Amino acid sequence: MRKKIFVFLLVAFILMFALLIVTSARKAKTPTISVCVSDSWWGSSRDPDLQAAVIREMEKKIGIKIKAIIPPNSQYKQKVGLLLNSGDKPDVFRAFQAMNFVPSYAAQGHIIPLDDYIKKSPLASAVDPKVYDYIKIGGKTYFIPFNKPTTKFLWLRKDKADKFGVKLSSTPTTEEFYREMKKMTSDKNTIPFCFPKFIDNFQFFYNSFGVYANIYPKAGKYVDGFNTPEAKEALLYIKKLYDEGIWDKVFITNENNKMRENLFKGIAACDIDYYNRYSYYIDNSSKANAETDFLPLYKLVGPRGEGGNLNEAIQDAWVITNTCKNPDAAFKFIEQETFNPQIRQVTAIGVKGLHYAPDDKGYAQPRDVAKATGYSMNPQFLFASFPDFSDKGFKWDPKILKSLPRQIQIAKETLNHVGPCYAAPAGRSDKYDQVVLSLKQKREETASKIVLGSASVEQAFSDYANYWKSIDGDKILVELNR
Repeated sequence: MRKKIFVFLLVAFILMFALLIVTSARKAKTPTISVCVSDSWWGSSRDPDLQAAVIREMEKKIGIKIKAIIPPNSQYKQKVGLLLNSGDKPDVFRAFQAMNFVPSYAAQGHIIPLDDYIKKSPLASAVDPKVYDYIKIGGKTYFIPFNKPTTKFLWLRKDKADKFGVKLSSTPTTEEFYREMKKMTSDKNTIPFCFPKFIDNFQFFYNSFGVYANIYPKAGKYVDGFNTPEAKEALLYIKKLYDEGIWDKVFITNENNKMRENLFKGIAACDIDYYNRYSYYIDNSSKANAETDFLPLYKLVGPRGEGGNLNEAIQDAWVITNTCKNPDAAFKFIEQETFNPQIRQVTAIGVKGLHYAPDDKGYAQPRDVAKATGYSMNPQFLFASFPDFSDKGFKWDPKILKSLPRQIQIAKETLNHVGPCYAAPAGRSDKYDQVVLSLKQKREETASKIVLGSASVEQAFSDYANYWKSIDGDKILVELNR
């Protein structure tokens, strides 16, 4: 009897030991990658516990261990810069303002080309090739687009327009916009037009004056589109809006979240934002007891009939760094997060049962514990990537559902008003690759000085001309045009 018990215990021990070895082996085989994305991304919540829940759910669904680096959104670009220049680069990170930054990252050797991965991927290769053509460095592709090409235009609160008798079509002229929005300046409690601190959004207004404020191809040759009479004309128009109280006086300190909050609360009458924000503004204005309809102004038609929305093409993109030890796993993460709607649902709106839960009618509602952390459930984060995705495992709240047809209609209409978007080729001029980011900064500094009144147009552009000379800008154009 004792012998049988001993044999039984021995067998049980061997089986447990074997199971432990198998489990350990499986864990050892699970790849780990480090991922850097700002705190606004992980399940639409900045709460650390809810973010951790999103990470666990993604690990389970993708089969990859994730070491998350989560800087505040307002400090994200600075954090990425510090990481890239340190000895501790993340394996994967999300590149903001990709049209400007991805070529620079590639030229500096921070990121790797992804062409071979794209060719083998049935998901990534389904992207319209034109999207990848926006940014080519030495003929190679170094990014995966975060979602569909994005555009911005102006959103106008209907209640404010009605209150002040503002009459604007969806494509007004620059003169009409000035004249009608001027009506609101009599009310000291209303910001007629709220704008964020990001000067690259000036391009919406540049479009109205036939300006592309960057190095871009014109008549077959690369030129500096910023140092032109038309750019000065556009900046004087913006300054006019600013000086006469139409443009938010404190815009230079506005984060995007502050601008959006001002609009949905009715503090501001108009702002500039993405094409997919209709449902977001309808939902949040209702929650703020300031519900109204929102009217899209797709473009402002300038004095010569020009204009178009702000075409960011690739605003955000995923990239893999040159120090990544497991690029296959890194690409798998990017592929699933970008092209798999069920994975994107987790990072867009959170984890079912923790961030939200269906009510007794099957409609998803934010959980009180999540709402207490500032979480807000909204379809626009999922809509941007998958507008027609239906297998979500819940139903949207009827109020949200009601706004979606109009959102889809607006998304289609904005395609009729797309503004220009170009990227100068990286890898053709070493000098340009070195100065591209500082050149962007100089243009934005020049523009902000003019609008804020700290320098005249003549002074600001004289300073810009000196900078252009200091970087040998004319030689850069010669090299780009070879």
